[in-house]
Amino acid sequence: MRRLILLCVLLALALPVQAEGLTFPEVAYAPERDELVFRLAGPDGAATLIIETPWGRQTQTEIGAQRDGATWMARFDVSEVPVMAELRYAWSGIPRQGAPWSTAWVSYDRPDPASDFREWQHVAGELCDVYGAQLSAATLTQIAAAGDAAVLNAQKILGDTARYVEARPRIVVVVTEWDYAMLATEGGYGVAKPSWGVTLQWLGHAEVDEFVTRTVPHEIMHLYDPTAERHDVPAWFTEGLAVLAEGKQARTESRQLLRQAAQDGTLISACWMSEYPRTDAETALWYAQAFDMVEALGLEQMRALQAGMADDGTQFLEVWRRVTGESAESWSTIYAQSFLGSSWRIWVRNILIGIFVVCVALLIYREWLIRRER
Repeated sequence: MRRLILLCVLLALALPVQAEGLTFPEVAYAPERDELVFRLAGPDGAATLIIETPWGRQTQTEIGAQRDGATWMARFDVSEVPVMAELRYAWSGIPRQGAPWSTAWVSYDRPDPASDFREWQHVAGELCDVYGAQLSAATLTQIAAAGDAAVLNAQKILGDTARYVEARPRIVVVVTEWDYAMLATEGGYGVAKPSWGVTLQWLGHAEVDEFVTRTVPHEIMHLYDPTAERHDVPAWFTEGLAVLAEGKQARTESRQLLRQAAQDGTLISACWMSEYPRTDAETALWYAQAFDMVEALGLEQMRALQAGMADDGTQFLEVWRRVTGESAESWSTIYAQSFLGSSWRIWVRNILIGIFVVCVALLIYREWLIRRER
């Protein structure tokens, strides 16, 4: 019995506890350095700040704190952290005397560098969170509903290969391109940061109905695509999946663009599809071809590729050869021939339909002439 009591005492001393004299941790944003400064009043000894990013591959970062008077201080660079990203932090320490101590986890949103000029509103959907500036509550609610649907759709398309995290995705929406440029280094209409679970978008380029059916599902797919940030994965694979998530209207428009490009002889060479479009003029066609290449690949092979890369981090081309039995170059050639072949069949079909229509018209005209002569 005495041994059991002694063991319990030793375990209690070994566990981190809330030390006496600790105050609630404080955090402040320092815009001049684009960093967060964390402070905590605690006993002398050693202290560590633990930062957790719920979406990241390496979810925790430990920062050694420095003593500043009666407080501990630690700095965390947020220059690469997108607006409204969720951070969780906690302190732990070993005092010169007494038992180790720790604080509870605290959530913190990465601040907007220009937050003095904006009033952010937050609307929580069932599966995602939406933050908006200069937008009505009704619009944000509509975006949240679209975000919920986009999350379910992305998970359905990707199946078991979808990125799984407990944290909720965050959709940050601004109205103007200027606001977007102030908060993002990328161009376009939106950007996804899968490591942080945040997508930043600007609404001004489209009507709300188009925005929620195109931009929102496109960027949400990037968040759940486990290979979206891998540099060995070709651009057409990542973006083709995102266009696939946009739904029927995007698919219809993509096929129309492809048919017209095939007729005009302006299709982009398959060897160029591994990189993003070189000019603004070919952007729409590039995304249409990326979608068509993913669709030609098929969901089964797409998921097999995702699973193969996720299992052990194998490079895309190695998994590609294992799954498809083809090199990337030969498959690109097969795809191009297949597409041109289907385009040729479309041409033949259209010609035959045209001949049929002309024949019917001639028969009707002949019948009209016969009746007129009578």
